[in-house]
Amino acid sequence: MPTFEQAAIPIQNVELYERLRGVFERLFSWEIESFLKAVKKKGLLIRHYEAVLGSGAMEQADRALAQMGTTARSLYESLPVSDRAQVREFYLVRLEQVDEATRRKFHQVYRLN
Repeated sequence: MPTFEQAAIPIQNVELYERLRGVFERLFSWEIESFLKAVKKKGLLIRHYEAVLGSGAMEQADRALAQMGTTARSLYESLPVSDRAQVREFYLVRLEQVDEATRRKFHQVYRLN
């Protein structure tokens, strides 16, 4: 029986995609507590991608992004639709990879509703 394999969709704007993906990597690794505190302060849920993206929480938590002179939302909106879908999926996968202790600590932003 054949197994399902997701089709690889090529990234159209590699440079911009990698910049935004790098922001998410920083936020979900060494900036995680700062990021989750910012999300909590804004009263948002971490899985609400569009709301978090537009809230300023990413810029608040990631100095490198703040120094770029742009916003996460602006980077995202500059991507073609197919790249947006892939970077959004990357964000959603990374938020689920946060260690359990951190997720418990920030249970308010990780709750489903």
